[in-house]
Amino acid sequence: MTNSMYQSCIQACWTCAQACEMCASACLREEDVKAMA
Repeated sequence: MTNSMYQSCIQACWTCAQACEMCASACLREEDVKAMA
């Protein structure tokens, strides 16, 4: 089994993780956290 076989899945997961990290960081900077609930 080669890594290239799963490269598109790995890339999609990496892209998703980056988006989640950016969103989580933005949430932590939110002034009114209760409004987000």
